[in-house]
Amino acid sequence: MIKESNFEAIYDQVVNVLVDEMGVPRSKITPESHMFRDLGIDSLDLMTMVTILEGRFGVTILDEEIGHMLVVKEAAEVLLSRMIRS
Repeated sequence: MIKESNFEAIYDQVVNVLVDEMGVPRSKITPESHMFRDLGIDSLDLMTMVTILEGRFGVTILDEEIGHMLVVKEAAEVLLSRMIRS
């Protein structure tokens, strides 16, 4: 069974990538933040973020899953799902 702490650790990594790699101010990021509307990243930034996260977690995000990563907490959920399947 996956613990809540696993989700929190993944969520923290998503936030860290948004801050450190995408230049998003940490104060703008909430679990409900939309990548495009709220955080101002574009589709190229999203693909860059996905690539970085794939490397950090050793998983492959399928193209059809990227569309489910438009909200910060959903990005963490997709990563968690991929880790469970690996």
